[in-house]
Amino acid sequence: MTIRVVPLGGLGEVGMNCMAIELGESGRAPIVVVDCGVMFPHIENGVDVIHPDFEYLVQNRERVLGLVVTHGHEDHIGGIPYLLRRLDVPVYAPPYALGLIAERLKEHAQLVGSADAVRRPRLSPIRPRSPFTLGHGAGVVEVEPIRVTHSIADATALVLRGDGGAVV
Repeated sequence: MTIRVVPLGGLGEVGMNCMAIELGESGRAPIVVVDCGVMFPHIENGVDVIHPDFEYLVQNRERVLGLVVTHGHEDHIGGIPYLLRRLDVPVYAPPYALGLIAERLKEHAQLVGSADAVRRPRLSPIRPRSPFTLGHGAGVVEVEPIRVTHSIADATALVLRGDGGAVV
């Protein structure tokens, strides 16, 4: 059994926070995605936003249980519309962040039109000290949100528990 942490963005930079965490048997472990943000370019080069590289998640789509968001800053939620175009996964977030995410998804649907619109999202609220389970059978991960202080309301840290152990 293993714990594998796969940074998809946000490592060594401000913005684009996105992490895939695998807990269980190597190569077959369920994947929980934590946060999915964007980064804004520092120079004018015709690029509006930069989002994480989702190819690892797309290649392992059958193991991705869902996306869990820690808080509503743009560098943690801004990439969600781009992810949901590639993967049909449920999104779990604190209520304030969930409201921001819903608005962002509406904006993207209006911008891209119905032909390239984001799938109808499955959005679920999470609450501190209220663990919930993702997956079923052998591919189960328990997620426990923990209240933290941050510069935005309703921020959480996460404890993920699976066959491979626990990650905070």
